[in-house]
Amino acid sequence: MRDFFKYRAYVLLALIILGAMFFSGYTYGKKSVTSIEKITSVTNKDGQGITVVDFSPFWKAWAVINDKYVPTNSTTTERASDQTRVYGAIQGMVASLGDPYTIFFPPVESKSFNDEIGGQIEGVGMEIDVRDGVLTVIAPVKDSPAYKAGIKSGDKVLTIDDKLTTGLRTEQAVNLIRGKK
Repeated sequence: MRDFFKYRAYVLLALIILGAMFFSGYTYGKKSVTSIEKITSVTNKDGQGITVVDFSPFWKAWAVINDKYVPTNSTTTERASDQTRVYGAIQGMVASLGDPYTIFFPPVESKSFNDEIGGQIEGVGMEIDVRDGVLTVIAPVKDSPAYKAGIKSGDKVLTIDDKLTTGLRTEQAVNLIRGKK
């Protein structure tokens, strides 16, 4: 009879330990909900002809950025929007092809590019690029407002509408300069 109670005590102790382990695992698992679980929906996810791909590294990186990233640029206190990060991921995917002629433009840049190649541009009429960290005129377009104003190849553009051009990419500068006729 004494062995029966001893055996029962061991079984009860084992059940208590097992229950405690289960409870602590459940509690820990609940606390470690990451940003992946915070994503409530993904639209337009019908990938036609897609083979099986492991997206877990992508989602893990997404979660780490959501949980841990702190903007380091002193002029930007906000993090990039989710849609901006999606466009960045697409740009990275296209860049991984290693083809200099295959590129992705987010919608705003795509419209600008399509306007440019469609000949629907209105602006001052000069080609610009960043050279040695300074926004520089490559060439004015003949008979354009820039040409008529005396802009020459090699001229430096230091401000646009009182905004310093230091640190601007060419596309950003073009967007600031371009406007209605």
